[in-house]
Amino acid sequence: MISIKRVATLIIVLIGIYLNTSLIFGDTHSPENTLSSYLDAMKQHNLSPDLNIYTQETKKMLKSWKVSSSQMDNMVRSYEQCHSEETLYDDSYDLAVIRYPIEQKQCSPWFFQNIGGKWQLDLTMMQKAVRFGSGNSWHFVPDIHHQYNFGFSDWEIDSKGYPTSTAY
Repeated sequence: MISIKRVATLIIVLIGIYLNTSLIFGDTHSPENTLSSYLDAMKQHNLSPDLNIYTQETKKMLKSWKVSSSQMDNMVRSYEQCHSEETLYDDSYDLAVIRYPIEQKQCSPWFFQNIGGKWQLDLTMMQKAVRFGSGNSWHFVPDIHHQYNFGFSDWEIDSKGYPTSTAY
C-alpha cells in the first residue's frame, strides 16, 4: 500500500519535471508563445541558457550573464503592464517582432527568429539595437541597422533613436 505522503511527494516531483520540461521543450510555435515561455522562466528565476526558447547566439551570451532574482522580478512586473500592439513578420516568415504602441515607452520590442519551425528569442540583437533612456523609455541605438527594421517601417524614429509616431 502506498502512503498518501509518498503519493503527494510523487505529485510534487512530477509537477517539477513538467515545469522544467515545458521550458526546455516549451511551446515555441509562435513568437507570442515563446515570449510567454520566457516570461514564465523569469518568474521562476530560471536564466538557464539551455532553454530552447533562445537562438544559439543568445544561448552563448546568456552563459556569461549575471542577473539577480530582483532584476528578473522587475522585468516581469514591467512587461505585465504592456499590451502588445501586434506581431509583425518579415517576407520570408523567418523573423518576427512583437512591438507595443509607441505610447508604451517602457515596453521595448522583442525580436524572434524562426529556426526549424520554432520561434526563438534573439536577445543578442535586442542588446545591440535597443537602449533605455530617462524614465526607462526605450530607443534604438542611432544609426544601427539590423534585420528587424521591417517591424518599424511604419514608425517615425527621431535622430536619437526614439520612436515618435507612426509614419502613416
